[in-house]
Amino acid sequence: MKALQTPERLALIADVHANLLALTAVVRDARAAGIERFICLDDAVRCRPNPREALDLSRQVSLFTAGPS
Repeated sequence: MKALQTPERLALIADVHANLLALTAVVRDARAAGIERFICLDDAVRCRPNPREALDLSRQVSLFTAGPS
């Protein structure tokens, strides 16, 4: 008999554009709501204000990017 698995909660985000302030707020709120996984549909850290810091946070939360970033 197979064990029942609890569905994984995930958040789909897009167009972060290295906006660290916004990404931090989204991650905080999503974690508070029980989100376990993040998927970014496009443009996670491309250009804009804080690319290095946004990339670091993306790695910390294991953000999967499904499109160009």
